[in-house]
Amino acid sequence: MEEVGTSENTEATSSIYTFTPRNLTLQLSIGRKHNAWYIIFARRYRTADSREICRLDQPSLRFRHRKNGSRFTFNPKAFTGWEPPGERLLEYLLSVDPAILKVVSRDADDDSPTEVEILIPEHRLAHWCERCHRWETIKDQGDGRWRAYRYAGYLCPSCFRKDSFFFRLLRLVAHAFMSKISTRFRTDASLP
Repeated sequence: MEEVGTSENTEATSSIYTFTPRNLTLQLSIGRKHNAWYIIFARRYRTADSREICRLDQPSLRFRHRKNGSRFTFNPKAFTGWEPPGERLLEYLLSVDPAILKVVSRDADDDSPTEVEILIPEHRLAHWCERCHRWETIKDQGDGRWRAYRYAGYLCPSCFRKDSFFFRLLRLVAHAFMSKISTRFRTDASLP
């Protein structure tokens, strides 16, 4: 199956990939923040409290994800409020053309975890700045994309210019500390 954003009909690869589900006029994007997957508004809207619409992955199963991969366990309770009556968010997103995600494994029970894979390449996802905590938006022609300082971690151009060795070291120590703490509270021993 062809990845989204690789055909000639899509927007220039210098911007994030946007999609508009049926019966909706807003442009949306998919982004990742600390290995958590979100549907976000592709642009800033004055009437929106946040750019984040909903989290797609299941927080309680986050540690089971392949780190920094494009696969994750879809949250069966995730919703945007835009889904047609009787349709779940997963089916709503699967109906987007061209496809933005695909089901990798699914049980017969609708409430059981479903593993999905994002078909949007990493360079076309909306990125979240690790320093100023803002989401990337659709860029005008000539605007620079955000730069990766570690896989699945990005800095906006402004923060990248300000990034010094001290801040990189501080982030590295904080990340290592938080990773060590999170491993103490995992309850994955009961899972297969």
